[in-house]
Amino acid sequence: MMDDRQLLARYVAEVSEEAFAELTRRHAGLVYSAALRQVRNEQLAQDVTQVVFANLARQARSIPRGTVLAGWLHRDTRYTALDFIRAEARRVRRERQSAEMNAPDPDPQPGWEEIRPLLDEALTKLAPADRDALLLRFFEQRDFAGVGEALGASAEAARKRVDRALDRLREHLVKRGITTTAAALGGALAAHAVETVPAGLVISLAAGSAAAAASGGGSWLSNLMLMTKTKIVVGTALVAGILATPLMIQQQALANARAEQSQLQAHLREGRAESVPAARAAPGAVEAAARDRADLERLRREATALRAKIAECSAQAQQVAAASPWHKPGGIALGDVLRLRDARDAGQATPAATLQTMMWAMLQGDTNRIAQLVVVEEGADVEHVKKTLDEMAHKADGLRDGDHAAEIEKVEELLLEEQPGQNNDRWMVWQEMQQPVVRVLLRPTDTGWRLVIGTNGEPAEEPITDQP
Repeated sequence: MMDDRQLLARYVAEVSEEAFAELTRRHAGLVYSAALRQVRNEQLAQDVTQVVFANLARQARSIPRGTVLAGWLHRDTRYTALDFIRAEARRVRRERQSAEMNAPDPDPQPGWEEIRPLLDEALTKLAPADRDALLLRFFEQRDFAGVGEALGASAEAARKRVDRALDRLREHLVKRGITTTAAALGGALAAHAVETVPAGLVISLAAGSAAAAASGGGSWLSNLMLMTKTKIVVGTALVAGILATPLMIQQQALANARAEQSQLQAHLREGRAESVPAARAAPGAVEAAARDRADLERLRREATALRAKIAECSAQAQQVAAASPWHKPGGIALGDVLRLRDARDAGQATPAATLQTMMWAMLQGDTNRIAQLVVVEEGADVEHVKKTLDEMAHKADGLRDGDHAAEIEKVEELLLEEQPGQNNDRWMVWQEMQQPVVRVLLRPTDTGWRLVIGTNGEPAEEPITDQP
């Protein structure tokens, strides 16, 4: 039996739908359950799951060797779900409030409804090795021998890793006001971590993998179609929407054509198995088989034409994206407006939250908090870095004094888009006050996302002279 690495390698080498279907069968429960815990809506959870596996199909070649696929999928599910949550926050909040007032608590497990919305955030804050151990043990429901095999350790070492990871997960939940023991937390995860995947979802995921791989940028278009944020670059979003609509229709038509083709092939196989006397006994059977063969050939031609059209639409969408001076394929539109008067310590769970926390720390002149929010590249000039941090801490002095305090009400910083970078880094495209648009580099660490200080001692950023 192939493990995840072998299946992924086969999919990359052969674009094997069987290999991808097996990966979706193994991990759909993990992804769907994580999505459902966060978006709290079955249809949205299915949409998130579709996007995550489309991302896997598109990014399969770039996943580093030795990566635990369960950890990669959980991380991508977290970020994809956050995008959906931002887009659907108001509607979901109203529905949840209505459901809580009118419906009884369906879960008899004490404390699970309190743990559930905080679980994925807490998992994200764990070290990768701890997170992978918990995902393999409770979300993929492997025994300790299976966990150890995936992590390259013995069953006993895997058990100790899981126990330590449970303790650390419990510590994160305690900080959020959830009081529990490691044993009780383990029992809750074993009972509730994996939700039942809706019937047909795994099949639709596997069927869509070939189209995602063939179109190259298909997952970016899927994200664009599913997201509802259109606050930035109206012209680009409009053109992309025009391209995305026929692409969605064509993909659906291609799926329908495949299903109809499969039915016709089965029908023809049954027809060939019939004896000659039986065919003579039914005079219309020969004509019906001929019509079926003609329909089959027509569907094959239509499927080929649809694949070519999908590839053409994907190429056009990438050209539209490239026309924007700051847009990169794979970016996620944000359109968030950060105001200094509303600045707060938002933590470091996401790149956007880290930037908001940085605004707050600069406004407060809190040099200790600023130091916690940055990671310095190896080889940087230490003295220059220290000078830079001091300048960042005092940057807002002019706004805090009495003569300019009122100006804080007018200052806004715009987070335009979140874009992929090298390895697991992320670029944040933003506009600071009235300055030009820039890309700022952020990096995930064990303590959350942090702003990257380059070897020159300055924040790693890419100025963009031509604004969209």
